[in-house]
Amino acid sequence: MLVEVFKFNSRFAARVSREALGRKLKGVLMFRATFLVLLCVAAPSLIDAGGASYDLVIKRGHIFSSLANEDQFVLEVAGPTIFDAQILFRIVSWKGETIYADTFTVDQMMERGPDDPRTSTDSAHIVMAFSKFFEDENFTSPAIDDTTGYSNDNMISKDIWLEIWQDKSSVGFWFLLGAEDGRAIVFSKIQGRAIQYYGCC
Repeated sequence: MLVEVFKFNSRFAARVSREALGRKLKGVLMFRATFLVLLCVAAPSLIDAGGASYDLVIKRGHIFSSLANEDQFVLEVAGPTIFDAQILFRIVSWKGETIYADTFTVDQMMERGPDDPRTSTDSAHIVMAFSKFFEDENFTSPAIDDTTGYSNDNMISKDIWLEIWQDKSSVGFWFLLGAEDGRAIVFSKIQGRAIQYYGCC
């Protein structure tokens, strides 16, 4: 692993003192250890697929289309680097069927308002955002509570909205892209797939 990180030619290695090299190696090991801790802190499982490019899969099981069996929420991140990666968000039902799919970029996911101190150029912050994508607080049941009325912000027809509103066992999932692009999805029993029922702004 150290050979991958430092590929010194013989002339350069001759100029680097043992002490300086030790400090460099120690720094790399500390960085890798910190990165691994970030990958392991969240409840969803994060699997580094390895390879020359950036490749990461995040999975989380959760009740969604069925009250008896968990579906798999999957975030697949792939690209030349973490900053240039494309993201595929899928929900696979307990039957093995893909019931929802959406794609977006890391830039879209991490875009912030001008007054937000967070930055998408910090790789540790990006990894942490991946790990929190499927947190418990992003799931809600029922998907639409009794006090919420139908409005033009809803992404579905009123009859589908009423189906979801009347189903008190429905489970909604909310995620945010950037500073303002909030999306909520739910499984529609009428359509047999997950749909976006709210979007703002």
